[in-house]
Parts: sequence; structure tokens; C-alpha cells
Amino acid sequence: MMGVKAFELSLTVERGKLSASKSKTVNISCMELSASTLYIGSTEGLIIQFALTESPRSGSGNPDIRAEQLLSMQCASRKPIQQIKCASALQRLVIVTDNTLVMLNQDALEIVPTAQKLKNVLTCVLNERPCTEDPFCVEMCVAFRRKAVTIYDVRANRLAALREIPLPDPPLTLAWQDRTICVALSYVYLMVDVDTLKAQELFPYDSDDTRPIVKYVGSDEFVLGGPSGLGIFASSSGSSQRPPLQWTETVCGLAYAHPYVLALDAEYVTVHSVADQRLKQSIPFVGGTLLGDYEGTLLVATQREVYSLTPVPVEAQIERLLAEGAVEEALLLAENCRSAGDRFTATHRQVQLQAGFVRLAESQFLEASTLFASGSLDARELVALYPGLLPANSTFTRTEQLHQLGDINIMAKGNKDVLAGYKEFILNYLVDTRPAQGELRFQDIDTAVVKLYSELEPRDKLIEFIEDKSNRCELEECLEWLERRGCFYAMGVLYATRRHNLRAVEMWEGLVDGRVTDSEVPSLEYIRDFVVASGEELLLWSVCEWLLSRDQELGASLFVSWHTELSKSPDDILESFIPSRLLN
Repeated sequence: MMGVKAFELSLTVERGKLSASKSKTVNISCMELSASTLYIGSTEGLIIQFALTESPRSGSGNPDIRAEQLLSMQCASRKPIQQIKCASALQRLVIVTDNTLVMLNQDALEIVPTAQKLKNVLTCVLNERPCTEDPFCVEMCVAFRRKAVTIYDVRANRLAALREIPLPDPPLTLAWQDRTICVALSYVYLMVDVDTLKAQELFPYDSDDTRPIVKYVGSDEFVLGGPSGLGIFASSSGSSQRPPLQWTETVCGLAYAHPYVLALDAEYVTVHSVADQRLKQSIPFVGGTLLGDYEGTLLVATQREVYSLTPVPVEAQIERLLAEGAVEEALLLAENCRSAGDRFTATHRQVQLQAGFVRLAESQFLEASTLFASGSLDARELVALYPGLLPANSTFTRTEQLHQLGDINIMAKGNKDVLAGYKEFILNYLVDTRPAQGELRFQDIDTAVVKLYSELEPRDKLIEFIEDKSNRCELEECLEWLERRGCFYAMGVLYATRRHNLRAVEMWEGLVDGRVTDSEVPSLEYIRDFVVASGEELLLWSVCEWLLSRDQELGASLFVSWHTELSKSPDDILESFIPSRLLN
């Protein structure tokens, strides 16, 4: 499924700006970018320097990148410019024209006279992850028309050959990172160790049928153009850790912007993810000749124009995927972006929560619970889905960015079984994650738990939760909720846990007398034991007459079981219920 819009295409250099004079238009043969300066080489031997600036685009969060011409330089040979490489640290350009490598001043486009010119050059690359710590040195690998490549030390005013690495055949194209050079010969790809000079064969191909392509994509990994339009991953050790990408057989250029590999073919710029190797976006682009990534900027060109491929913010990509229900794809994108930098750690957590609510709406409770736990969900976000669960004095406010769901009654669409499932899920999640939520959230969560438990039968768990000493539920609101649902016994227990013992006993007396009804009715023994355990003499005098009227022996045992001295004698009360002959 191509649900991702990862890049937006916009014109950067139009036809009118690519000219050596007002009457002559040039054809693009190569390009390079350094910071905000673009260099374009032409088939007519012209190098044109542009300044790039960003300007807001109406109706889009991404700016347009526009170009203004600064300078141009005509090479003496007037032959096509084959390559431009920028050594920004040295303020130098390395160009290849007429198979000759020349060094230019980056700003003035003037030849550096002290730098050696190299002839019979096929191609050159700079080390994308150089090992040298010298800021005034750049490592360059040059392929000549012979069976070897040569490593050069490039400085501001000179080139110095360091070593030659023999090869079985002349190289066609290559890429270099750290101490590994990946080389395409006419019939096979090689991985070459710069230090040991050992070359490892990767896989064969036929350059007459398959265009040789080598692109470094980070993390010690290259992508190579393989037979039948395959993009094959290879590490510097020669192994492949991912399945190949499927391109068309007309691919002519690659670019990389984590986590995407972009490929240019005859009709499209295609975008694949390195994470799952799937096609994510196809951007129509006919007549393309060049595609590259330059210090984080993506450019694609025809012979006469240059376009920018501006990344759509990851957050917007993820939001679109989640809106389409592509939860796994959204999570995968967030995970891959998180691996690229700490900036996306918070984004990754939010995506997990957003994905959890998508799964919740689908009644995928187990997966939703896992995502909520992984993203450290504030459980009150779930409580807020059930009208009336949060206490009236709660200061909690829903995070609108997480979801646009209605309450669970709307989500259930009148289906009682679905509604019961949502209630059970919310209750279980609150109870399971309560210890990790923190004491500041306990009142909101505990109030919700009491309310939800009150709707279940039997009510063992409700009583157990109310009796928990850590319970911080809002007393008056829970009492009102319990009363509306006929949980009178639980009301008494809740009163008792908050030391309102007289009100607790009065509630239980009402159950015993039948003034109120509940599925649970305390025994007289339970009430007697509660009064004795309280040690409150006032409670004793308030209860004793009622208990004696229900069971004389049990009522009398109140005084027998009492552990402290009473402020007055119980004889008068006892005599009114028990004949004096039985007391003597």
C-alpha cells in the first residue's frame, strides 16, 4: 500500500536560468551542492554557480527552493562536464571534464594552478565517512582507464597519491565509506578493503543489460543495481542483511534520505523504505537524467531543469498513515526515524499512543494495551472516553493530538457487547498500570475504577479495591455513583475506609432491616465485629440497642468482647432487652 507522501516535488532551476548567454541554452550533465550553493555542469563544458534560497509555498508547510545564478565558467576544452565534487572543508571543487580531473576555487570558479591535473580519469568519489582527523585534508578515490583505483590525499593546493589498489578490470562506478570501497566492474561488484587491498566479489551482473549503480546509504551499507531491476543491499563485510528493492530496469540514479531510498527511472522517482523494502511513493517525472542527495538536500534533474524533492515532515507522514489505518507502517516509520536520532524519541512514543487508539477503535484490545504501555499512556486518556468516570474536580485535559474518537458509547454504536468490551478493557488497563501512573493521578484513576467495578457482578473486586489502603477515590462522588447503582454494602465499606464508621454501620443496618436492597448483605456478626474492632465507644452505644433488638445474645456479646473500660454501665440497656433473671 502506497499511503506515504514522503516527498514533494518543486521546480528550483527553470530553463531560462540555464544559459551561457541570452540566446544559448545549455544541457545539464552533472550537479553538486555545497551548503546553499549549487553547481551545475553542462554538456557544453560550462559550470554555473547558483545561490539557493527558501521561500514559503502557499498552502504547504514545505518551502520552495529557488535558485539565482551567481557565476559561470567555461572550460577550455568545451567538452561535457562529467563530474563535480565539492570539498567544502577546503573551499575547492574537483571536476572531471574530457576525462581530466581539475581542481577549482569553490567561490571564484578559478583553476588552482598548483594542483596537479589527472588525465584518463573515468570517475572519482570522496570518502563519505573519512577516517582522517585532519580538517584540511579530504580523501578521494580516482578510477583511471586501467585495472586499478588510486587513493589521493586532497589539500587546498595539491593532490598527493597515497596508494594504488589493483582490480581485475577497469571500474565503471564506485562509492567509498570509511575503509571500504564498493566497486562496479563490467561483470561483477566488488567490496574492497582500503587497508588490506583485498577485494571480495559480491555478485555477478552484465553491464550490457544492467546499469551499474553503487550508492552508500549509511550504517555501513550500500545499495547496488542488480539484474532484473533489483536494488541489492550489501554491507562492507559483503553480506546482505535486507531483502532487495524492486525497481524497473530503467533506473539511472539513486538518492538516500533516511529511511528512504529514492530511484530515478524513465517515468518516475520511486521511494522505497529500507525498513520493509516496500514502495511508499511514486512521483511522476519523465525525462529525468540525474538524482542525488547533497548534504541533506535532494535534487532531481532533466537536461534543462532542476527540481527539489522536499521531505514531508515525518509527523505529517505518520498522521496520514494512521488516518488510513496503516498502523504497522506508521510504527515502522516512527521506529526507523527514532533510530536516526533522539529528536524522534518523543515522536515515536506519541505514534505508539496514536496507534493504540486506532487499535482500540477496532476493538483490538491486546494490541492497543501493548502500544499504550510502550508509549507510557496517561491512563486518564482512557478514563476520559467514558462520560462521568473522571471526578468533577479533576484538572485533567485530553490530549487532542492522540485521537479524534468520541466517547465509548459512540464507538460501540449501540452494541451492548462492544460497549461491555470497552468498559472491561478500560478497567483492566487502569488496574494493571495503576502502580506506574503515579500518586498524582490516583484520585482520578481510583474514582474511575470504583465506578467501573460497581457495574460488574459479583462485586468481590469492588469491595477488595475499596478496602485497599492505597485507594484514593473521591469519596462523595463515588458514594453518589454507588448509591445510584444499588451498591449499598460497598458504600458502607467505603465509609468505613474513610473512618466514617457510624455512617458505615447505618448503611449496613438499612440492608439488614430491608430499607435498601443489595445483592450483598452483611451478617450481624460482621457488624458486631466491626464495632468491636473500631474501639469507638460512641459507636458502641449507637449500635447496641439495634443489635440487641435483632439478636439479644449477639448484642450482649458486644459488651463481653469490648476490650476497654466503658464510661457508663450497660446494665440499663441490657435489662430493657434481656430479663433480669437471665442477667443474674
